[in-house]
Amino acid sequence: MTSWTYRGYSPVSMSISDDIIQGIDDGKIALPEFQRDFDWNQARIVSLLTSVAKRWPIGTLLTISGDKVADLGWGRRALESAPRLNTPNMLVLDGQQRLTSLYHAIKDVSDDVYYCHIDRVVERGELDDDDIVSVKKGEFQKTYPDVSAENAAGIIKISRLFFDEGFAEWLRYTDPAEHGALYRVREGPLAGLRSGSYSVPAIQLEGEVPLQVVAKIFETTNRGAMILDAFDLMVARLYPREFNLREKWRDAQNLYGFPDRMALEALQVIALREHIRGADGVGGIRQSDVLGLDADVVISDWDRSVAALDRAVRFMEEHCGAVRLNLIPSATMRIPLADALWRESVPLELRDRLRRWFWSSTVDQTYAQGANTRAVTDARALRAWEVSGQVPEGIRTEAPESLRESLMDTRRRNQMLTRGVLCLLISRDARDWIDNRRISASESEAIDVHHVFPADYVSKSWSDKGNVVANFAPLLAKTNRSLRSDHPKVVLDRSDVHNDNIWTHQIP
Repeated sequence: MTSWTYRGYSPVSMSISDDIIQGIDDGKIALPEFQRDFDWNQARIVSLLTSVAKRWPIGTLLTISGDKVADLGWGRRALESAPRLNTPNMLVLDGQQRLTSLYHAIKDVSDDVYYCHIDRVVERGELDDDDIVSVKKGEFQKTYPDVSAENAAGIIKISRLFFDEGFAEWLRYTDPAEHGALYRVREGPLAGLRSGSYSVPAIQLEGEVPLQVVAKIFETTNRGAMILDAFDLMVARLYPREFNLREKWRDAQNLYGFPDRMALEALQVIALREHIRGADGVGGIRQSDVLGLDADVVISDWDRSVAALDRAVRFMEEHCGAVRLNLIPSATMRIPLADALWRESVPLELRDRLRRWFWSSTVDQTYAQGANTRAVTDARALRAWEVSGQVPEGIRTEAPESLRESLMDTRRRNQMLTRGVLCLLISRDARDWIDNRRISASESEAIDVHHVFPADYVSKSWSDKGNVVANFAPLLAKTNRSLRSDHPKVVLDRSDVHNDNIWTHQIP
């Protein structure tokens, strides 16, 4: 760890292997008790691992270090799934989610396994966004019971890839003629996920730091920064063409009520259609693909694209129960849906097919990882379905056997399914428990996700589960505030609660 002290603060560089992983293993890195619980889902962790592999920056950490950490008077705890603390000398103030994610993947200590399709990386000579994935540990162990099975499938766990001894063990099952290519990708496209090759910048506070100072630093360092994305760059590209894309987007927002975060999606719909058409320089719907769009195509297709995007939003609202944008299982699902709804008229048969696609994608959580690639695959499949009438692979007629298990799994690991269950309840006319109104798009009030059994009760009774998918119900925000943490027995006895409405949420 190198540092350059400046006015009581030290900018430091923390090696993932030597400082972070080893420090957590030794019980030297802790969290202050006031920190939130770890809550990143698999998709965010996969994105983080991809950035590290490419040696891209993943932000700065904020820590308090030194012998006086124990004298601060703050409660301390270990990171999730880490060993017990052993006289810690570092507190992580900002960066818990990133460090815990890295520790889980590199040490293979979570309920999920993170692995890389290394055969694809060797074939292309570069790492794609979909090459690192995760799967539940039980499922992984059934499919790949040992190292030789992983090797035969062309995959390698991040925990093996990271450490030299793990990589050497995996390599034993490979033809020696292929070793050179595998070493080259480990030291090239995957270099950041190799022990000793990647460091994270950190600001290290020194000495006794009052809690008020920490709060002020948090306020300053965590203010939302403006991130330049492909939409902003496209604005600049089109400006000389007398086409003000930002103004066009504001017009679309006024017309359709789109939030700011959907700006890029309108361009991604165009990129999707151009990619399927075979346009040069557009390999899919990633930001780099958006930047490869021909300016004339963007100008000519813009109005139709935002209109199709609006039809996609309305379709999920009217036919799938996604009455708020934050209830849509995955935002990326809007893109292939907009392609399918490019024409203004929606035949009844198409509507039924799209509804089946929505629920199949949601139950199988196909957009939880590799969403951009999935969007392209689904757009092609939906087009082919319309032409040939052949039902695409993956379109379900009944729920999978694993659904019961997933419903009793944590919300953090099943974000798509959780939103999908809420959509299903709303689409089946779920009513608010107190207000007695059907939960619908016409309600101006926010919709909250209510814990049927209070979170504290669940954590005490099923400490290994926490917030399970089946424990949530969509209610108006004011009702959720009124019920607070009432146990179901208390809720049923309340005079202002319509018990019949509880049954509309499929609660037995």
